[in-house]
Amino acid sequence: MFLDYRFIRLVPLVVFLALCELVAQTHPANIRVYVTYQDDRPPHEQLKIELLSGSTGIKMMEAYTDQRGAADLVNVPVGTYQISVTGQTIQPTVSDFFDIDPRRTTQTVFVRVKPAVQEGNNETGGGAAVPVRDLNIPESASKQFDQATEAMNHQDWQKAVAHLNRAVAIYPKYVEAYTNLGAAYEHIGDPAHEREALTKAIALDGNFAPALMNLGMLSIIEKKYPEAEDELGRASAADSTNPQVLMLLAQAQLLNKHFDQAIASADKLHALPHHEKYAKAHYIAARAFEHENRASDAAIQLQEFLDEQPTGPMADAVRKELANLRGQAAATPASLGH
Repeated sequence: MFLDYRFIRLVPLVVFLALCELVAQTHPANIRVYVTYQDDRPPHEQLKIELLSGSTGIKMMEAYTDQRGAADLVNVPVGTYQISVTGQTIQPTVSDFFDIDPRRTTQTVFVRVKPAVQEGNNETGGGAAVPVRDLNIPESASKQFDQATEAMNHQDWQKAVAHLNRAVAIYPKYVEAYTNLGAAYEHIGDPAHEREALTKAIALDGNFAPALMNLGMLSIIEKKYPEAEDELGRASAADSTNPQVLMLLAQAQLLNKHFDQAIASADKLHALPHHEKYAKAHYIAARAFEHENRASDAAIQLQEFLDEQPTGPMADAVRKELANLRGQAAATPASLGH
């Protein structure tokens, strides 16, 4: 069993407006999520679950599945939501919209996923094989990992750190445990140990996309933009259809002033299924076009952002920015896209 992606922090892009969403806390409910393949078998690997706001697409909560494909989301406010499921061996999946019933304290949501499509393989195989290294993990280390997962699902980060440190002490080659350890250290505000854990994971497996992505995110926050671009580029090479990785890579490329590359990464992202959730990539591309004095192309990207995300914390600000661009263009012979 292995982890896909950690509890992802919202990495602030320096040109982004602060995102926030106030949600009423009346009559919260607990949600039990079950993830299965099309034949109702649960995936054996650990998958990342995200609770998305139905109105804005912003992530509200997150958890990981257990060996039964189950995960719990606790104290969810009344509202409309979707469930996003991601993992290295499945196709990224977003559920239909559903509402929290204020009359019920517990609700169940089922999400069906498909195995990741691999060259020379089809979608009927029921998932990828367990990595060879997972077969070598001692049961005692695996139990510590599972106990850490339960602690993380309950936001008990200190307890998760303790269990994960025991897991890697038992099995020093435990890549997934080091990756989760980095996530736990991030949540308790210890970036030095976070970087140390992620670096150990990558030293053990230089193509492990979750650890590379998490380290790239940390490098962005620490304004180490060249390192971030390298780490996220390697993560994208290892997991080329992951939209979260591509958006972070575009962000790092923009901050590193590699504008053509940022535009290319954003274009690649928006060729993927379910890309509407990542409308902010259009904003990144717009900023890159502006740096290249391509105002018309920037306006097109801002309009595409609004087409995909017409409401939400950024929408009004983007409308004003688009109006300003078009107003500036009115004084010139060239016109911007509508």
